[in-house]
Amino acid sequence: METNNFGQSAGICIFSSSMTEAKREALHLESICNDLGASNYINIAIKKNQNDIFITNVVTKDFVRECSPDFDTAKINIALSLDSDRSNYDWMIETLICMAISPVPFFFPNHQELLANLRMRWDVVETAKRTELAFDTSKHSRPEAFWLPDDTSGPRLRVGAEITKALEHALCPELSGQRHTFSCQRACEYLMLTGLTKELTRSNNYMLSAIEKQWQKKPLMRDDFLHSFLFERGSRDHPFPMRCYIPGGRVWFKNPDDYSSDVEGFEGSWVCYLGAGKFVNLWDKNNPYTLESKCIEIYHWRHGAIRQDCGTLLMYEDIVEDRVAQTNLDNEESDRIIKRMMKYRDPSGVYAEGGCIDFTRDSLRWVYPDTTNIKICT
Repeated sequence: METNNFGQSAGICIFSSSMTEAKREALHLESICNDLGASNYINIAIKKNQNDIFITNVVTKDFVRECSPDFDTAKINIALSLDSDRSNYDWMIETLICMAISPVPFFFPNHQELLANLRMRWDVVETAKRTELAFDTSKHSRPEAFWLPDDTSGPRLRVGAEITKALEHALCPELSGQRHTFSCQRACEYLMLTGLTKELTRSNNYMLSAIEKQWQKKPLMRDDFLHSFLFERGSRDHPFPMRCYIPGGRVWFKNPDDYSSDVEGFEGSWVCYLGAGKFVNLWDKNNPYTLESKCIEIYHWRHGAIRQDCGTLLMYEDIVEDRVAQTNLDNEESDRIIKRMMKYRDPSGVYAEGGCIDFTRDSLRWVYPDTTNIKICT
């Protein structure tokens, strides 16, 4: 543990009002890293800024950064021999490292909120791996035992239903016996909310009850959901590196093709990052995306968008699948498409030379009663 002047933040940052409190947090963080088996990969330091705020800072050791050039987190598990798919501990180590290596900081008021965030990320990923849905932007089928149909606000939670069970039954065919209809944005909202509500059963029953009451009245969607429950980290001026993703976070990929982006539901693609270089495939749980395969699929949306005689623009996904299959057999074409798509996106409404990569990553807010910054926006 060391103390120095607080410069530009990166990695995991826990802020304290005194050196004594900061040292106490550092000891907790050291214990967490030891328990996870992550100590060999992590450095912990205490820094002070000009406003007399102390930051307990968790960053990766130099050798971890060296094996992750340009903050590429997709192959960290391979480089460090972590079996993130089969070991919960290795998945936690990978997630902690991905947060600690990030040049965009993850701020927490204490170590308890960091642990809660790790648990929520795990619950998002565990649910995502069991999720398989039918794509539809206009229909909203849900398990009737938990949900009431509402064409105005979207399906509402039945009074007396537990929201976590309702969400999981809507997402996971193993529980409901069928694939329910979702847009990718709504599905990712359900996934993030599942992680949140599972943690709230452990840490904040009052907030859990407030969310259930809100969903009984009117579900929160789009910006209301974002501003209520999520941190949107990164910006155009300080973006996440293009290959830097944190397990259990929500990500958006823009469709940079003006023509096909006019098809409803194909303006872009919302996904959650699972770790180990994989993104959830909401429509086929056994075939998660890689960053490269997601880029190739979105690129070929331009070939599947066909305008009907009546003027309606539709997406023919079988054409997209055929194009993707052909591209996967042509290394030169694959490289060309990935190079075209692996650029930061243009601003909203602009379709020029930008690619599909967003500047931001979404993660869940703080949850404990004394520190939560969740504010339900309606």
